[in-house]
Amino acid sequence: MKKTIKDIMYNAVYQVFLIILPLLTTPILSRRIGSEGLGIYGYVFSIAQFLITVIAIGMSPFRIRNIAKVKNDREKLTSQFWNLYAMQFLIGLISILFYVAVIWIFQVKYASLYLIQLLFIIGVTLDISWFFQGIEEFAKVVVRNTLIKITSVVLIILLINNQEDLWLYIFITSAVNLVGSLVFWVGIHKKVGKIQFDRKIFASMWKPGLFILIPQLFMQVYTTLDKTVVGQFVDPTELSYYDQSQKIARIILALLTSVTIVMLPKMSKAQAEGDRQKIVRYTKKSFDYTLIFSIMFFNIIFANTITFVPWFFGNDFIKMTSNMLLVSLIIILSPLGGIFSNQFSIAIENDRAFAYPLITGAFISVIGNVLIVPKYGAIGGTIVLVFVEFSIFLMKVFLVRKELDLKLIFDKSVVVFTVISIFISLISFFLLPNHLGPPFVNMVWKSLLIFLVYLIVACVTFPDLRQLLGKFFKRGA
Repeated sequence: MKKTIKDIMYNAVYQVFLIILPLLTTPILSRRIGSEGLGIYGYVFSIAQFLITVIAIGMSPFRIRNIAKVKNDREKLTSQFWNLYAMQFLIGLISILFYVAVIWIFQVKYASLYLIQLLFIIGVTLDISWFFQGIEEFAKVVVRNTLIKITSVVLIILLINNQEDLWLYIFITSAVNLVGSLVFWVGIHKKVGKIQFDRKIFASMWKPGLFILIPQLFMQVYTTLDKTVVGQFVDPTELSYYDQSQKIARIILALLTSVTIVMLPKMSKAQAEGDRQKIVRYTKKSFDYTLIFSIMFFNIIFANTITFVPWFFGNDFIKMTSNMLLVSLIIILSPLGGIFSNQFSIAIENDRAFAYPLITGAFISVIGNVLIVPKYGAIGGTIVLVFVEFSIFLMKVFLVRKELDLKLIFDKSVVVFTVISIFISLISFFLLPNHLGPPFVNMVWKSLLIFLVYLIVACVTFPDLRQLLGKFFKRGA
C-alpha cells in the first residue's frame, strides 16, 4: 500500500508537469500575449493535440497494460516494448507526413505556427513514458522531466514580451517537449534487450490497440477539437475564454487521473493472474479516494473562482468567470468516469465499455456546439462540454453494471459524503467572503478551511481512510 501511494504521488507530479508549463506561464502570457494571442494558440494547438493522441496518448492504456503483464520477464518485456514502439513510430511517421502535406497543400491559416509545432509532434513520436508507467518506475520519469520543464518556464519568462512573440512561445513549448522525450531513451538498454521485431506479435497488436485508440480520437472531439469547432463560430477573444477557463480544471484532472494510471498496471497484472476480487477491491478504493479529492478540489475552485480569475488571468478575462464556475464540474465527472473505463474496463479487457461512451460523447459534442455556440458563444460551448462529460459518466457506469457490483461502489459512505458535499459547496460559495484581505490571502484561507472541513467529513464517512491516517500518524509518532 505504501508503494502504491508513493507511485500515485510520483505519477501525479509527472502528469502535472506535462501541463504545468501553461499553468505557470498563463498569468504572464495572458498579460503579454493577450486574450487574442492565447485564442490563436488554443486554435492551433487543438489540431496538433489530435495528432498527439493518435500517435501516443491514445494507445497509452493499451501499452501500459501489455508492459505490466510481462514486466518480470525480460525476454517478453523486450519483445513487447520494441513491437509496441514500432507501432507508435509508424503511426507517428504517417501523422507527421499527413500534417505537413495538409499545411503545404491547403495553405492553412497560421501555417508558420503549425510548422513550428511540428517539433512537438516529433517529440510525441519519440515518447516512451508509457514503458516506465508499465514497469511502475514513476520516480525516474519525474526527476528527468523536472529540470527540463523548469528551464522552459524560465525561457518563457525571459523571452516572451508581446503578441509578436507568439511563435517563440510555441517554439519553446515544442522544443522542450522534444528534449523531454529524448531523455527517456537514456539508459533504456538497461531495461530491455536489443531491438526485436516479430511480425506475428506486431500484427496481433493492431486490433486491440486500435480498439482503444479510435474511441480516444472521438474523445478528442470534445476535449481538444471542440476548440476548433467553437473557434468557427466565435472570435479569438471568446475562444480564449472558453479555452483558458478549462486550464485549472485540466491541471487538477491530470492530478486525479494519476490514480488510474498507477492502478492500471496493478489491475492488469491481477487480471492476468485471474484474481477478480483484487480488481474489485482496487476499483472500490480508487473510486472512494478519487471521489473525496475530486469533490474537494471542485469546491476549492468553485469557491475561489470569482477572486481567482482577475488575480490570475487579469481583468481582461473577468467575463470568463461564469465559464470557469461551470466547467469546474468536470473535475468530478471526468475522473470518476475514468475509474470505470480507463481503469476497470481496460484492465479486464472489456474494451467496448471503454469505447462506446467516448464515441457517443463526440457526437453529442459536435451537434451541441453547432446548435448552441452560434447563439450563446463561449458559455454555450462550456455548457455543452459539461453535459457531454455528464452523459459519458452515466454511460460508463451503466456499461459495467453486470461485471461490477454498483451497490458496493455506491455504498452508504459515498451517498452520505456526496450529500454533505453539496451543502458544503453552497455554503462555501454563498457565505464565505471574497474580499477579506488581499486576493491571494483570501483564497489561501478559504482553501485551507475547505480542505480541513473535507478531511474531517471524509474521515467520519470513510472508515478505511480513518484507519489509514491513524496508521500514518502512529508511525510518525
